[in-house]
Amino acid sequence: MEKNDIEYFDRARFNMKLCYAIGWGLWMGLYILNNLFTDVNDNIKLGMAALFFVFSMIYCVLMIKIIRINKKIQADPDLKAALDNEYYSWLENKAMIVGFYVFGGVSGVMMVVSVIIPVSTYLACLIISYLGVLSTLTASVIFHRK
Repeated sequence: MEKNDIEYFDRARFNMKLCYAIGWGLWMGLYILNNLFTDVNDNIKLGMAALFFVFSMIYCVLMIKIIRINKKIQADPDLKAALDNEYYSWLENKAMIVGFYVFGGVSGVMMVVSVIIPVSTYLACLIISYLGVLSTLTASVIFHRK
């Protein structure tokens, strides 16, 4: 195993993580917008459904690429040891902590908002989950950039 392999897979993993965060954010964000604006024109609904389909296909392709890269990393013990070190695990834990606090903060904000204006429970759960997961993905990308 050469240093170039480690750098290549580290860069590929970072790029996939970045694309995953963007793809998931667009896909789920459009789903939430579709549920938020239920009384819009049918043409707008059709356009949103088409975009949702395109984003979900992009998301699926990126998931397949991430799985393939992770399989290649797992197949080589030296590469796995070089890439999945304690620092990487620490950064992943840090990103999860950020997501946890965002999840809790958004839950509190949604509780206050639901007192002021009526909010669907389904929509509130979607927004809380969306912001919690997206903040974890974004924090992971930010912490791993070089």
